[in-house]
Amino acid sequence: MRMFVASLIAVAALGCSKPKPAATTPPAPTEPAVTDAGTDPATPPPAATPTDAELESMFEQTVVFLEELSVAVDANQASCGAMATAITAAIDKHQPLLMKAKQLEGNQEVDAKADAYMDAHKDRVEAATGKLRPGLEKCGGDPAVQAAMAKFDNM
Repeated sequence: MRMFVASLIAVAALGCSKPKPAATTPPAPTEPAVTDAGTDPATPPPAATPTDAELESMFEQTVVFLEELSVAVDANQASCGAMATAITAAIDKHQPLLMKAKQLEGNQEVDAKADAYMDAHKDRVEAATGKLRPGLEKCGGDPAVQAAMAKFDNM
């Protein structure tokens, strides 16, 4: 998953980067939170590791998502508005997958298997990310495209 997410974020950052608002310092809590030893109440418990068959399916769906996203960007280089709509549609279509991937972030076993899967399918992943680059370079500054990509970033 890390390789996929890192590739996508790196490509998206090519043209969709805009200044982030300055970070504000949150106010100090008035009372310390009472927690069980070693747990953080703000952090949900990690999701159970899916079976190998479930992971294989999820990884394939991830590559399909990346391919569909690349088509959405590549096919709409002439219209940034149409590109934003197509990006949003691809993200919406694959939202259950993206949410599941988010739940598994930091699971070292899943990360290792995802890296191996993405390495084994490197040709497809690189072809898709290569198709993303020109369109995002062209329309990355467009507010609608930035909003569409932010939807992915904010999952």
